[in-house]
Parts: sequence; structure tokens; C-alpha cells
Amino acid sequence: MKSKTNIKGLMLFQPHAGFIVTGHKAIETRDWAPGPESGSPDGWTGTLAIVSAPNSRTHDLWMLDSFQNETVMEIEAQLRRSDPEIRHGRQGKTPMSSGCLIGLVDLVSVERLVRIEPFSIVVERLDEKEPNERRLPMIVKPECELGIYEPGRYMWHLENPRRLPELIPLVGQRRLFDLPSDVEQRLIDWGLVDVRREVWTI
Repeated sequence: MKSKTNIKGLMLFQPHAGFIVTGHKAIETRDWAPGPESGSPDGWTGTLAIVSAPNSRTHDLWMLDSFQNETVMEIEAQLRRSDPEIRHGRQGKTPMSSGCLIGLVDLVSVERLVRIEPFSIVVERLDEKEPNERRLPMIVKPECELGIYEPGRYMWHLENPRRLPELIPLVGQRRLFDLPSDVEQRLIDWGLVDVRREVWTI
């Protein structure tokens, strides 16, 4: 069955998936860039459905032992103070749950990190017709501690995170993937997706 939208699913482990949906993580770093193997052109923008990996080893509802650094713990404390849904929620019912479609976010650009300089980074946008390097300020905390910033890796810039009215149990796939038709229809029914506007653009 042909997809009604061009939304793509992206699976992440917790707490990174939840941090994106709650607006605490605006850059996802990967060692690959989206392209034709995912059914989308190079250098596109569009809406991503954020799916939390089902096999996250959780601690205290959603904390991954391997991510218990100062930055993650600070964000956790902030979420518990400011977000009643997370403070009083149970596993499987909040954006920090595992094995679910937990929200949507807009991918606005993808850049390749070319090199790191003392006080800046040099990147190359993938949506340019010709190589076009530009210098950006150094990525600072907390963002710099929520990704791997090394030359050759890709920075996915994310905006407009939004939660779902309810979580949708879903097993993600590697790289980008199409959503099941029933899941896609629920997003349309909730008014979270404008079918006419959800088109990947170069």
C-alpha cells in the first residue's frame, strides 16, 4: 500500500529519543546521512517520527546506565520538576518510554562535520549543489554531550518537536523507515500531519 505521507521513522535509544521530543536535544549526530537507500533524496528536509528502541536497558523508568553523565542527570531532574506527565508517569506512558512512537520533529538540514577548530567547527551542508563549507560556533553544553561530534559524522538539525496524544507501540528499524499504514493514519486523524504538505524537499 502506497504511503499517504513522506514521513520517515527514526529509531533512537532512550534517553536520546525522549530528549528530542521534549525539546532538550536539537542535533542528532550519525555516521550516515539520509539518502536514496531510505527512499528519500540526498539533502532533503521533512518530518521524522521518533521511535524509541524497544530494548533500552532502563533504570528508574528510563535512564540508561551508560548515559548517566552529569548533563543527562541534569536534564532528567529538570524534566521531573517541570513535567507532571513524566514526574508521575509510568513506563510505557511517557515520552521517555521504550518501544514506542513517542513524537514528531522536523528535520530542517543535514551537515557533515569537516573539521574541529579551537573555537569553531567547519561543516558542509548536504543540500548545496556544490561543496560549501562554513564555520559555526563550537557546539556547547548540553548539546555537545548528547552526541558524538567527530570529523566525517553528520549533524541532523531538528526543530518543532511535538508529542502525541498517546504513545503508539512500534518496533523501529535501522536507518529511516516507512511507518505502517495504520500508524500513519492515526497521525493524520490526530491532525498532526498535513498530507498535502508532507513532502521531502531538496
